[in-house]
Amino acid sequence: MFSGQLGNSNPYGNLKKTIGILICTDHILIDENDKYKNKFLMRSEDSAVFTDVMEINTLELKKVPGVDDSKLAHWLRSLDINDEEELDKANTR
Repeated sequence: MFSGQLGNSNPYGNLKKTIGILICTDHILIDENDKYKNKFLMRSEDSAVFTDVMEINTLELKKVPGVDDSKLAHWLRSLDINDEEELDKANTR
């Protein structure tokens, strides 16, 4: 998706921002923190940003706390619902 934006002899400055979203339902991707939403950019080892046109966001269902009442947390918890009764309960919150 990212590299497909460039044809022959097109300058890199023509690249449009590309955002990837990984939704993980059954395991932990990022062990280094407890956040359920992480954003990754291309950076050097000393944190200098190389480019802001490529971004990867991770959403990890196993890390979503039950007490977080944000719209994102509510939506992520709904992805893990297995039966209609549980879905009805979630929709009334």
